[in-house]
Amino acid sequence: MKPAMKKIDLPLNNRDHSFTLIELLIVVAIIGILAAIAVPNFMNAQIRSKIARCHADMQALSTGFLSYNIDNNNFPFFGDINWYSIFIYPVLTTPIPYMTGIPTDAFALNEFKDNIHRFTGGHMDYYPGWNIREMKRAGWTWGGEPVTRAVRSGSVMLTVSRGPDKLEDIGGSPPTGVLVYDASNGLRSGGDIYRLTPGGVLSSSAQYGG
Repeated sequence: MKPAMKKIDLPLNNRDHSFTLIELLIVVAIIGILAAIAVPNFMNAQIRSKIARCHADMQALSTGFLSYNIDNNNFPFFGDINWYSIFIYPVLTTPIPYMTGIPTDAFALNEFKDNIHRFTGGHMDYYPGWNIREMKRAGWTWGGEPVTRAVRSGSVMLTVSRGPDKLEDIGGSPPTGVLVYDASNGLRSGGDIYRLTPGGVLSSSAQYGG
């Protein structure tokens, strides 16, 4: 006797097992909302990380300046005041390696990342390690606080980063005024990050020099 054949009913469609267009649109909308929340937070975290890196790099440069000063009884200076001769970073790596290398500004513009020129108006490294004491002796003036106050208090070296706005907020040629970055004005606010040696990070108690 032949076994009975079972009848199998196949579904006419798989509607019960797929997403409708409306459901897909809802999922896409939810993903978009989550991205709108997450991306700005990620970008802000990235900026905070770069600021922290700037401070660490500048601290390392400051240590290099101080080490050079111990050996030479003076801070780095080429003896001729102009835009290029005051760029003194090479003496930190050669002939005596006070540092193994010069860090790249965390906020340097991408088009200057591979630029072999260390001072171009769109600087690649922390800009540029001025010996502000020697500049003052040679007649260079800073139009206002806080750099003028720093010189009077005995600070010698000035190191600058572009800051989150990636602009050089230094006015004049030679520079006569500065805008100091302060995160309390907004994480992406204008201003450069400054560090004095000796003296530490420059405060924003004063903004533009007069």
